[in-house]
Amino acid sequence: MRMLISYDIASQRRRRRVVHLLEGHGHRVQESVFIVDLREAQWRQLAALLDRAIDLRADQWRAWRMCADDQADEMQAGLAAALEPVGPQIV
Repeated sequence: MRMLISYDIASQRRRRRVVHLLEGHGHRVQESVFIVDLREAQWRQLAALLDRAIDLRADQWRAWRMCADDQADEMQAGLAAALEPVGPQIV
């Protein structure tokens, strides 16, 4: 399944930890937005790791499951779009 994940993290240290986790599972499409492709069990594991990586009182992460229709409706523009891998992306 494809997931769109965003985060807002106050601490540079915690933010680096989350970026490292997400880079291991997908690719960055904006500064605090990643797309990951995972199986259900992998997603549950990643979500638990994200929960442990942040301070739940000061930070947040959000995720949206992307269906095939969502991926087909994607639009992008600008230099970053040209640098992204070919295929459905959300920017």
